[in-house]
Amino acid sequence: MRIFSIFFGNKLQYHLSLPQKQATIENRILHSPKNGQSLPLNTEYNLTFFIFCGIMLAIGILNNKREQFMNQELAVGIDFGTSNSLVAVARDQDTIQPVELAAKDPVVPTALFFEKDGPVRYGKEAISSYLSGVPGRFMREIKTLLGSKTETEGTVVNGRFLSFADLIKMFVCFLKLQAEQKVKQPLDNIVMGRPVHFNDNPDEDKAAEKALRSICHQAGFKNIGFQYEPIAASLHYERNIQAEELSLVADLGGGTSDFSVIRLSPNSHHKVDRSSDVLANDSIHLAGTDLDYNFAYDIVMPHFGKEGHQKNGLPIPYFYYFTACTWHEIRKMYTPSYLADCQSMLMRVQHPELFGRYVSMVKKGKGHHVLFETEDSKIRLSQQEKSELDLTEIEPDFYIPVTKEEFLKSTREVRQRIVLKAYETLKMSGAKPDDIKNIIFTGGTSLVPAISEKIRGLCPKAQVQKISTFSAVGEGLALDAAHRYGINRAPLRKQTER
Repeated sequence: MRIFSIFFGNKLQYHLSLPQKQATIENRILHSPKNGQSLPLNTEYNLTFFIFCGIMLAIGILNNKREQFMNQELAVGIDFGTSNSLVAVARDQDTIQPVELAAKDPVVPTALFFEKDGPVRYGKEAISSYLSGVPGRFMREIKTLLGSKTETEGTVVNGRFLSFADLIKMFVCFLKLQAEQKVKQPLDNIVMGRPVHFNDNPDEDKAAEKALRSICHQAGFKNIGFQYEPIAASLHYERNIQAEELSLVADLGGGTSDFSVIRLSPNSHHKVDRSSDVLANDSIHLAGTDLDYNFAYDIVMPHFGKEGHQKNGLPIPYFYYFTACTWHEIRKMYTPSYLADCQSMLMRVQHPELFGRYVSMVKKGKGHHVLFETEDSKIRLSQQEKSELDLTEIEPDFYIPVTKEEFLKSTREVRQRIVLKAYETLKMSGAKPDDIKNIIFTGGTSLVPAISEKIRGLCPKAQVQKISTFSAVGEGLALDAAHRYGINRAPLRKQTER
């Protein structure tokens, strides 16, 4: 390592240390340092060795200009989402690029999987490991815990306690280190996306941003700013417009639905402060995962005994089904005490064949599998009339047919409240429906026609602009970062406030 660093500088050493950095961070958080291993160095300086070193030196000299290019300051935008996350980088204010973190795809599911006696898996690898039956613990929807009282609480993973803040920190570190590995240089300057409201309580909302800022600092970022996610989406869109316009932005994600009414202009593209252009911002804590919850609770859970009764005439307690339908609550199902409680309830119910399926789901650790199947059917029913949940991993020949009508009925209240929030944001702005020239949709839940078409109806004369569903926010955040930190326009200035 030392002889390579002589010829190539610290940059090569930095590249080679990225996997170790990831492991070091995980081990520090997991409180389980591993015995260090070092590669043996052959000290026989023979002719072959010196020829090899000469070749390496020549390559280093030839790559000097390329290294200088790669060493230029970069700005980073991170869309840390409830369901999916994305990192985008800006080399200047006109060159914005999502980073392909895995499998040539910049979109990474916000998920972790802790293999039993094995490594931590992230994103699609985490989901694949869980669905393929690898022993371990799966976790998703960790963003929803920011700013809540449960943030300092946690769970036991492979015999060790991890706070929920630790889980978020591990995932943010994963995003940073993987992005650095792709762009081959350190990333210091970040704008992190945030919903208009992490929490409806102002104090908890501030606490959530403070906690996320602290996590970003601990991950190694030096300059940290925040931007509302719908504003970031509008910045992405604004790069390609030819005239001033008033737009309604709808960022419909996994955990929140966020709305902004903003004045956009080709002459405003390079402005750092856009507060004078924003007429209104608002959000509601209802989005894709709430559609999953209602769909699963009303349509899927009756097949697991919901609405059933105990032998004494009392209903089966609600909390069993709330836990099974809530992404960040499913972890509670994977404890020995929960299984014991379910087995005890099984002895007391009137129809044990239905609740027996629930017990089987808990015993086999298939709670997340049921929600994945529910989510997949939700997506399919946005395009077709019928779908089917494959739950044969819980019970042989166990399939649940579902219809679009059932989906729409079970999610009606959630959809209505999301559309109402869009209407309230428009009213708050003081703009009339006919003043809105474009409605800009982004986020996975914008692909649900039963929601996007209703929002479109609020401004019937407006044109619909469906920008990049999963990357627009991240790219807009990177653009905002380039503006804030003066990338390729002015010396870097420290920016820590929104």
